[in-house]
Amino acid sequence: MKRFIFLWLLSICILPGAMAQDNGQPGDLPVAKPVSQGVWVYLGNRLPKNMHYQIERKKENTQRYEKIGDVTAPVSEMEIEKRQQSYQKYFESLDALSTAEIKNLWQGLQSHTTIDSMYNNNLPMMHLLAGTAFFDNTADKNSAYFYRVTLLNTDNKNISQKESNVSSSIKMVSLPKINFSGKRYADGKLSLTWAVKDKIDMAHFNIYRTVFGKDDFHRIKIEKGIYSDKDSLKLMGIDSLGKQPAWYEYKIAPVDAFGNEGEMQGYVNGGNLQDYYAPPVTNFRVVNTHQNHEVKLAWHFENKKYLNGVAIMRSLMYDSGYKRIATVPVDDSVFTDILPVSGENYYYYLLLFSANNDPVPTAKIFATYTDENAKPEPPNEIDATNIANGIKVYWKSEEPFGKGFYVYRRNNPQDEFTQVSPLMPVGSAVYSFTDTSRQLQAGEVYEYVVRTINENNQLSNPSDTVTANPGIKKAIAAPMNLRYRNDDDRITLLWDDMRPWENDLLGYKVFRKPGNGNFERMANDSLQPTKNFYIDSTLQKGISYSYAVSAIDISGNESEKSTIVTPAIVEHLPASPSGITLSQTGNEIYISWGQIAGDIASIKIYRSETGQPAKIIGTVNDADSFTDKNVSKGKLYFYQLASVNKENKEGLLSEKMAVRVR
Repeated sequence: MKRFIFLWLLSICILPGAMAQDNGQPGDLPVAKPVSQGVWVYLGNRLPKNMHYQIERKKENTQRYEKIGDVTAPVSEMEIEKRQQSYQKYFESLDALSTAEIKNLWQGLQSHTTIDSMYNNNLPMMHLLAGTAFFDNTADKNSAYFYRVTLLNTDNKNISQKESNVSSSIKMVSLPKINFSGKRYADGKLSLTWAVKDKIDMAHFNIYRTVFGKDDFHRIKIEKGIYSDKDSLKLMGIDSLGKQPAWYEYKIAPVDAFGNEGEMQGYVNGGNLQDYYAPPVTNFRVVNTHQNHEVKLAWHFENKKYLNGVAIMRSLMYDSGYKRIATVPVDDSVFTDILPVSGENYYYYLLLFSANNDPVPTAKIFATYTDENAKPEPPNEIDATNIANGIKVYWKSEEPFGKGFYVYRRNNPQDEFTQVSPLMPVGSAVYSFTDTSRQLQAGEVYEYVVRTINENNQLSNPSDTVTANPGIKKAIAAPMNLRYRNDDDRITLLWDDMRPWENDLLGYKVFRKPGNGNFERMANDSLQPTKNFYIDSTLQKGISYSYAVSAIDISGNESEKSTIVTPAIVEHLPASPSGITLSQTGNEIYISWGQIAGDIASIKIYRSETGQPAKIIGTVNDADSFTDKNVSKGKLYFYQLASVNKENKEGLLSEKMAVRVR
């Protein structure tokens, strides 16, 4: 069963036919294709690199063309992405090219001169991105147009000029009827299959989904495929639902190669609720109110849609004797029971009536009524994080009879916690309190706990303790006495040790800028408070550098920058040869020079003639003379010499020495 190859074949079969005309081969001639928001114009198969397409338009039965645009090939991946952002609104029924597809397209454009060998499921978009198509979004839907496409070189000279078909001559698309075929759920994935007898103009299909009963269909991106089965073409979609209970409705819509979408059809519903008609109950518990012989049962389940009712069962024995004491609506999650006898154990479970009316029992719990007051459960999953100018504390709670919460804070583990919040009422999945008190100080660490208060005004034990330091900016001193030292063309920056001034010092940041450029942070700068120096060996000679150093503390506070400017490192070039003499021996010019001080690797000999630039004619490594054998009688020659050191640095040219060949 070849599912995904056929998805490409649908598009391949549609688009070349649309691009062919009676007197041309596919890909040779311009094609005008009306779509929902304009006219898509295929320009030709040549990629307009170092050239461009000029597009002109005229209405049917008129003579005058008017220029409406120019198109060139993109020069970068970023330009391709920007083009797609501007064109995608015209082809919303087709999937946009992914990042990987854009990268492949860019690589193809760099190595080809025509578009012929490139392919993508979204062919109209691919041509627009490559520069072999133009989108006319100003075309009147009730008018027919001809388009004249001229290919021009960089000098605006005509390479070719061709005329398209009239935009109304391409017949309206005909999309097929699609019928639902089957579905199957396994391993968290729902496979849906539709069947079509004749694809007609269909090149793609889109799948739409809504939560069951909401009738709010949205297009979804899921795994899709196509395969042949006897006399039908099967369209497949695989929706990854996971393990969470879900039930959806689906429809499918055929789409032609240019993004024209047909009606949604082929209705089907499905999901993974076969195993979850009776959803699992969580946090099923009972609490003694210590008043009027009342106990409160509480429970929670998220998916109530497929429940018909909840019955509450009670017995004095764990294994038998259960009787239904109440039936409550599925939206209820609390029930108050009045126990006739104090000190006796009563056992409970819930009986859930699912969509198929099969009753499902829950686990059992028990309760005993007494007059002693019980504390509510403290909050859980507590956390604290710093925010701008303060601290934010988060927590959750599973206490079913809570009225609210109080937040407490302390600065010293030896101190008592102090209440810092008003009553935070219940009613959220996640609770939070923002502490921006003026008592908070930068760099200090604060501890927090949260306590629950119930309807009987009983406070819980404190929650787990969490700590955080406030996000308050602290002014720290900038590095002092910044100075530098030049060691063998390396700059060593030094500054005073800032630890005596900053107890929480984490380290330093070092920045550099060349000349009038911008400061950039240096690699491998210091995040060690003990390292109050930095060595820069990445200098270029002849450039003046500025440096800046800032201090940072453990809370992320950063000081002002101390700056310093260093002079440019002078580049020492070898001296020019001196004592140069020229003499003629036969038909040769003999050149000699004196001894040169310094570490010289070679001497370069340059020669020129009147009005001409000097050209190198030889290099001498271990000698103090050179013979020029390539001379002509009667000509005037000028000679200059330059020294080259062992770093391959060449010095200035010597003064010109002239000789006329006799």
